[in-house]
Amino acid sequence: MEVKIHKSHLPKEVAIPPSKSLAQRYILAAALSETTCQLFNTGNADDVKNLTHALQLGGASIQQTEVGLVINGKGLLHDGILNCGESGLATRLIIPVMAARGGKYNARGEGSILKRSMSDIISLLKNHGVHVMHENEFLPFQFDGKLVAGNYTLDGSAGSQYLSGLLMALPLLENESIVDVINPTSTPYIDLTLHVLHDFGIEISKNNYTQFTIRGKQKYQPIKSEIFVEGDYSGASFWITAGALSAEGISIYNLKKNSLQGDRILVDVAQKSGAKIEWKNDELFVQQNKNNPFEFDATDVPDLFPPLVVLAAAAQGESKIHGIKRLFNKESNRALVLQKEFLKCGLQINLSDNTMHIIGTGKLQSATIDANHDHRIAMSAAVASLLSEQDITVTGAEAVNKSYPDFWNCWKK
Repeated sequence: MEVKIHKSHLPKEVAIPPSKSLAQRYILAAALSETTCQLFNTGNADDVKNLTHALQLGGASIQQTEVGLVINGKGLLHDGILNCGESGLATRLIIPVMAARGGKYNARGEGSILKRSMSDIISLLKNHGVHVMHENEFLPFQFDGKLVAGNYTLDGSAGSQYLSGLLMALPLLENESIVDVINPTSTPYIDLTLHVLHDFGIEISKNNYTQFTIRGKQKYQPIKSEIFVEGDYSGASFWITAGALSAEGISIYNLKKNSLQGDRILVDVAQKSGAKIEWKNDELFVQQNKNNPFEFDATDVPDLFPPLVVLAAAAQGESKIHGIKRLFNKESNRALVLQKEFLKCGLQINLSDNTMHIIGTGKLQSATIDANHDHRIAMSAAVASLLSEQDITVTGAEAVNKSYPDFWNCWKK
């Protein structure tokens, strides 16, 4: 799919879809409960639909309503196929959770997830009582058995998804477990997991993100019968950036001002780089004022690299974004893809050690940008059109379905 975007297409207001990170955590938690739970505002992102479908195939009762999902996991099986499509988060959550329940499973995936290493999760399973059959350290692979409670050690430098999977899995075991985390990163996502677990009555003690104590024999039980999934700051980050480049500005709805989502930090980065920021209830208004170079460490929020690159392109001078080591196991190798694709627009991006150096000029050339099967590359290319006098063409534009299916419709309004 090919889409042409011109800066005149920017809407004056946009309603943000629900957070797929929160939705996936809530859906899995609800499926682990034998109590019926109603989730509102779960959205229609591919990642959410793929996890829902995987749990339905596994025996969970999940009904789609006009406003969300009604879930009961009483019939959840102890064997079968686990296929969450291209979702790295859902895959890394569901595998340890099902291993904690015990059984025999065939873990599969689709698209870019097949090229993303699963070495950490395979080692984790093998070292804690689960038999794993694999030809390499990628999907697909089979596993059977049951996780054993005890002491776990996890390298957190590659992200928090493996840890989130463990935190959701270990309460299901018979005895207490302790997880020691070396080099914890993406700590805001850990907070999201703990928040969801709290909403389902799961208690976990944490010590500065480096150690977690998880009591065994806990049961997933929602503390309220209805749960609302808040708006997605990851998706909103592109509109926040767009507002920072627009003289007219943009009103953004459905965001929680004091959200735990780590990508909320982009509001602060945009403001420090010169954008006008105003809050009124759940409405965020962002407008161009100045576009100054900036320096930011995105180690804990790697999904912000694509919109940050466009924000940096709008400034005159060099901006620095630290944390590019977090970009090598995403839907694409985002560091190299951003460098290659935005060079087509005349933007110079240099990579050194763990830092991305963006030499902004305030303008971009018209070009055709390949999304490289990456939803965030596609969306950042659209925002880049605000810096070009001519169209920016995005090929592979359907990649946005992974997290934000309505993104292009918002631009065409």
